[in-house]
Amino acid sequence: MVPLDKTLHQLAWKTNSIFFVFDPSENNFHYLSDNASVSFEIDVALIMKDPAVLLDRIFADDRVRVLEEFSHIGTKDCIEADFRLLFTPNQPVKWLHIKACMLQGEPALQGCIVGFAEDITSRKEIEMYLTNTHAQKDVALQILGHDIRSPIGTISAASSLLERSVCHEDLKNIEPLFRIISDTCQNALNLINDVLQSVYWDAQNTVKKKRRIDLVDMVENQLHAYRLLHQDQKDFKLFSSTRHVYIRSDQVRLQLILENLLSNAYKFTKRNGTIAVDLQEKEGKVQIAVKDDGIGIPDRLKPMIFQKFTNARREGMQGEKPTGLGLHIVKTMVEQLNGHIWFESGEERGTTFFVELPKKGI
Repeated sequence: MVPLDKTLHQLAWKTNSIFFVFDPSENNFHYLSDNASVSFEIDVALIMKDPAVLLDRIFADDRVRVLEEFSHIGTKDCIEADFRLLFTPNQPVKWLHIKACMLQGEPALQGCIVGFAEDITSRKEIEMYLTNTHAQKDVALQILGHDIRSPIGTISAASSLLERSVCHEDLKNIEPLFRIISDTCQNALNLINDVLQSVYWDAQNTVKKKRRIDLVDMVENQLHAYRLLHQDQKDFKLFSSTRHVYIRSDQVRLQLILENLLSNAYKFTKRNGTIAVDLQEKEGKVQIAVKDDGIGIPDRLKPMIFQKFTNARREGMQGEKPTGLGLHIVKTMVEQLNGHIWFESGEERGTTFFVELPKKGI
C-alpha cells in the first residue's frame, strides 16, 4: 500500500466510513476501502470485479433515487443521498449516507467520482422514533380535541336538565341524570388516559384492555342517554338477534366507535327522524349497524368519508361544526380491534354504517 492508501484505510475503520474513487467511464473502482465488505456484506474483491453488485444491495425505491442523484453529479458541486441496504428478511434495515463529487483538474483522475459513505442507522432510528412520537402526539391532540367535546356536551345538557328537574321538583329524573353525568365523566377520563398512552406508544401497539362486554347493554345505555337528553327530538331504536350479544374487546374503543357513529347519525337526521342500531351475531363475528333516515351522503363525498380532516365534512342539521376527524377516528379504532367498517348511503335516503368485529376480539 502507498502511504495515502494506508491513511484512508485507517480513517475508514476509525470513522466507520467507506471511501472510494470510481471511474464511470471504465466502470471500476480506482480505490475502495476494504470495510465496504462489512457494510454491504460482499467481499471487496467481488465488488472490484463487478461494481453493479452494490446496486443489488440497495432497496429498489432508494436505488432509483440514488441513481437519479448521481446522474446530476457533473452539474453540482456534490451530491448526497440516504439509502437502505437490503439483506435477508430477518435482518434489521441498515442505512447509509453517501456524499460524492466529480474530480476536476487532475488529468489521471479526470471525470472520476470521489466520495464516502457512512453508516447512519442509529441516527435514522432516532429520527424515525422522534417523527413517530411527534405524529402520535398530534393524533392524541386531535382525538382529545374531537372526542372530549361530545362528553362535555352530554354533561352540559344533563346538567341543564338536572337544574330544570330540581326547579320543577321532578325528582324521578334526577337519579338517571346523575348517573349519566357520572358515567360520562368516567368515560371521558378513560379516553384521556387511553389517548395519552398513545403519545408514547404506537397507536397500533397501545395496550388494549380486553374484557367481556354485552353489546346490547352498552348500546342500550348510550341510547338511553340520547333519549333522556334529547327528548321528543328523534326516535332511537335498538334491534338485536339475541337478548345478549357478547364480545371480548376493548370497552373504551367500542364506546368511542358507537358514540361517534351515533353522534354522526344524530347530526344528519332531521327532527322527529329515526336512528336505529342493529346487532347481529355471525359465525365468530358481531356486526353492528347504525342506521338513520337523514340527509344521506352525496356520491362525490363518499370516497373521502374516512379521510383525516376530510373535505367531506359538513355542518349538522342544527349547525354543528364538523372537524373532519370523527369517522377517521372510528375507522382507525375499528382496525385496531381487527375489524372492518363500511357504509351504504343515498341522498335524502339516509345512511347505514356497518362495523364487523371478531367475537374473540383483539
